[in-house]
Amino acid sequence: MEKTRIASIVVTYNRKNLLLKNLKALINQTESLDSIIIVDNLSTDGTPQLLYENNLIKYLPTEFPEVDEMQSKLILSDSNNPIEICYYRRKVNDGGSGGFYFGMNEGVKKGFDWLWIMDDDAIPEENSLEELKKYLNVKVSGLCSTVIDSNGNIDIKHRSYILKKRLKINTIPIPLEKYEKDRIIEIEIASYVGFLINTKAIAKVGLPKYNFFIFYDDTEHSLRLQKYGPILLIPSSRIIHLAPVVKSASMSDNWKIYYQYRNRLKTISDHFGIKYLLIFKIEIIIKIIISFVLRKRAYSNMLRKALADYKKI
Repeated sequence: MEKTRIASIVVTYNRKNLLLKNLKALINQTESLDSIIIVDNLSTDGTPQLLYENNLIKYLPTEFPEVDEMQSKLILSDSNNPIEICYYRRKVNDGGSGGFYFGMNEGVKKGFDWLWIMDDDAIPEENSLEELKKYLNVKVSGLCSTVIDSNGNIDIKHRSYILKKRLKINTIPIPLEKYEKDRIIEIEIASYVGFLINTKAIAKVGLPKYNFFIFYDDTEHSLRLQKYGPILLIPSSRIIHLAPVVKSASMSDNWKIYYQYRNRLKTISDHFGIKYLLIFKIEIIIKIIISFVLRKRAYSNMLRKALADYKKI
């Protein structure tokens, strides 16, 4: 029987110390990974230098490469199992969605069976992968860990299901009591914080949308992955999320507002049909009018731009 090959995909940008904690946790799993694919979205904080100093890469890459630069190094886990570290220095920073698209694409091309997706601030407990591997099944599209916040509490917003109510689409977090009661929970939406994805599912439904930049890439991908098979939450597998990648956009974060609304429009358009899309468009138009009256012109302009651009994705 052939060995199931698993690689972790880690996207990073300017958080070198968190990345180092993440990599040490991945290397020290009780069930060893076959590879760790690091996608560096042109970090400027000395990320490559720190990786080099810790013997995780062979040499310092080009600071601003003209093409995506890759190097690999074989290291040993604590249990003396070989792990290949593949470090990619991107030629551009195309956000979290572009980084995950790139990393998953590389993982698929390298022939891995499963890809464990996470941000650089995700620290899996040492038996996190071992717990997930108990439920590997070719008919399942993905397996998810429980996300724990920096205070040691379950962060329920990362695992949810879809509720359609009064022509609105809402994501409802899996309640805490389900984590305590069930060994396996079927869910509909999973963030990329500790999401183990079956590459057979990717072959059927495709990679995440690279041009989302931030927001909704994991939500939209989750909706497609279910066309292959269920997504299962395994409460016994735990991963600590030390800090969110991005906070919810406020009216002062106009560029975030743009991606948040544009990508949600695209997701509703692709997956839920015209009536839900129309209701959401009306909500946005009302916000445009109110923000214009309140002289929040930049906010209003970003909403208008999102409304105009979602079809271009």
